Amino acid sequence: MYRRQLHQFLLDEVPRDKISMGKKIVAVEQDEERVVIQCSDGLSHEGSILVGADGAYSGVRSSMHALLQREGKLSASDAAPLKVHHRSILGTTGPLDKAKFPGAHDKVAYTGIFIGKNSTHTWRYFSVVGNRIAWRIDTQLDMAQSDEAESRTVSEWDSEFQPDADLWRKYRTNLGGSMGDLIDLTDPETISKVMLEQKLFDTWSGVIEVGVW
Repeated sequence: MYRRQLHQFLLDEVPRDKISMGKKIVAVEQDEERVVIQCSDGLSHEGSILVGADGAYSGVRSSMHALLQREGKLSASDAAPLKVHHRSILGTTGPLDKAKFPGAHDKVAYTGIFIGKNSTHTWRYFSVVGNRIAWRIDTQLDMAQSDEAESRTVSEWDSEFQPDADLWRKYRTNLGGSMGDLIDLTDPETISKVMLEQKLFDTWSGVIEVGVW
């Protein structure tokens, strides 16, 4: 609740004409007085300071790290590519039959998280509006065989996951049915595959000399 209130407070304090959606930064430049971002839509925006909160593959951080690396100020850990620790699939079912999934029809939301014993799988689910259930299955990967390239080229649902599916389809949920039922009752076009990276960066800010990042 506190986070929601904070977000609403920030939105209320920022003029609506100062908020732009659907932007992607492709280049960053700065001089003695300003910083300028170039976006993929061809437009540019300027300000006094740039703060990046744009995900694992932050364009802002990449720009800053590129300059620091040229200056010999970037740590070896920060310069190393991200490692993919987990591979996940997730989706949300359509409206469910009350007789088979009574928990999905309760007025109170429920969630379940299970960590497989002697297994690389973790699965979770929770009821959402519309008598539906959102679900997710994580598979821990062999770190020696995972890299940044695999994450960047990930595709949507494909046959690669079918063998793994047999390992957890049988598990029951506290909301009714099994994990296999939830997958079967989810539109395949809406099932996503996600690669999850884990890394703690050493460098989160930097003094940038005048010029192009």
